Amino acid sequence: MPYAPKPLPRSRLHRPDNRPTRQKRGYDRDWEKLRAAVIDDEPLCRMCMNRGRHVAADLVDHIQPIEDGGERLSRENLQPLCRKCHGEKTAEDLRKRRGKA
Repeated sequence: MPYAPKPLPRSRLHRPDNRPTRQKRGYDRDWEKLRAAVIDDEPLCRMCMNRGRHVAADLVDHIQPIEDGGERLSRENLQPLCRKCHGEKTAEDLRKRRGKA
């Protein structure tokens, strides 16, 4: 009989890494309310706007990452970003953290 891997639980299907759940990482009801308020107040990607482009924001980003001492629920530490800009900023944050920037 051929080997068939055991299916992953639904909670792990969309998390290819071993990170804790979003709730355990601090993305709780308070975060969801604040995230919605940020997008309502500023629906366009801030980085794209600074580049003269009008692109809808998909995500809310911590300007100073929590891992680097940024406040989790501080409105002043949050910015709306599109997925592309969020990926660029996250990559830059990781380079800085690893000392490669």
